[in-house]
Amino acid sequence: MPEIAPGNLLPYVLIMLVAMASARLLARFMPPPLPGIPNGMLDAFRGYLAVGVFICHAMIWHAFLKTGHWQEPPSRFYTQIGQAAVVLFFMITAFLFYGKVLDSHIRPMDWTRLFLSRVLRLVPAYLLAVVLLFVLMAVISAGVRREPWSQLAREAGHWLFFTLRSDPPINGDANTKFYVAGVTWTLVYEWYFYLTLPVLAILHGYRTPLWLVAFGILIWFSFGWPWIGLLSFVGGFIAAWLRGGRVARLVAAHPNWASLISLCAMAATVSVFPGSFSWWPNLLLTIAFVPIALGADLFGLLRRHSAEVLGTVSYSMYLLHGLTLCVWFWLVLGTSWASTFSLSEHWLALVLLTPVLVTLCVFSYRFVERPAIDAVPACLNWWRRQIARVAKS
Repeated sequence: MPEIAPGNLLPYVLIMLVAMASARLLARFMPPPLPGIPNGMLDAFRGYLAVGVFICHAMIWHAFLKTGHWQEPPSRFYTQIGQAAVVLFFMITAFLFYGKVLDSHIRPMDWTRLFLSRVLRLVPAYLLAVVLLFVLMAVISAGVRREPWSQLAREAGHWLFFTLRSDPPINGDANTKFYVAGVTWTLVYEWYFYLTLPVLAILHGYRTPLWLVAFGILIWFSFGWPWIGLLSFVGGFIAAWLRGGRVARLVAAHPNWASLISLCAMAATVSVFPGSFSWWPNLLLTIAFVPIALGADLFGLLRRHSAEVLGTVSYSMYLLHGLTLCVWFWLVLGTSWASTFSLSEHWLALVLLTPVLVTLCVFSYRFVERPAIDAVPACLNWWRRQIARVAKS
């Protein structure tokens, strides 16, 4: 098979098209859309980003199989479609939830609902991924225990609680976090962001339970808020501030120009900078994100139903793609064979894997994520009944 250059964009385009075709075929298995989605195009944007993260980590596996070292791809583009996607995921989170804070004068924040919905949104699929990680590691180690049970329990505890404190190797396997493509650190940032929302609310003068504010401040100082973590959310803050203003009206009046600006800013980011976790790439990604958040559809790309399906299942894809890559190369193809692949053969193997991953994510969403999301009202009512019962006693 002819060799392909590390920076060739054809594999990216091909895998993206296969993912979208798979999503279109599997859309019939998706439950009805959730009511009240504020911006379906953001879901579609998530879909493209999640596939980009998968492709980035899939390319890392080519060198990982040969050297045993997890390192950035030898291509600026393939590095950036992973890193820029993470920054843009943070911006989406900040836009949606900081927007809720800004709207508190119209719709007061229901903090109980917000935190309960976050728990039921993030925990079930994460627990599925961690349990699958434990099973995979047992298979890879052939069931041989290399550490005391007490140490294994401590390590498992760290992973079950979103690696909030650390992501230790399990059973002495230094590659533990790479089996999930090292994605859990971003969930730590997500949780800390949610827990500091009450601080943002009171800074805007909105009534907020003081114990929540105190807890948020405690989290803020205990975590330290590395500047790059905060910076990655700023683009979402800016977009939330600009809703309903002059910029939003300009985007609505000139959607094609807004889409062009967004695409050019993203193209500049992935072509000029070696990574996204610094000031200038974040500035460019903010310029790219604001038009999208305000309604630019990127010349129709964000109106594709298949992209919206991928966006709906993007959380499962984010959590499960690393495990899927590991099973594919480690157990199905075998590392002794897969490590001999040329880059072209590696990409071919990934094209074949893509429909499997999308299928897994669709059913993970349908049977794990969505039931938990649908359970929010019932769980909220149950919780409030318990609180009322305690208050009366």
